[in-house]
Amino acid sequence: MKAKKPQTISPLKSFIVKLMLMRMISTIVYKPFFPIN
Repeated sequence: MKAKKPQTISPLKSFIVKLMLMRMISTIVYKPFFPIN
């Protein structure tokens, strides 16, 4: 995937993707052990 801007949005995007991935993984992994609403 190549955007118009080469590497201005890439750090922010990767950071957001990392956050969302960690959130998803933590929800999937830790939900049975720590049931939080």
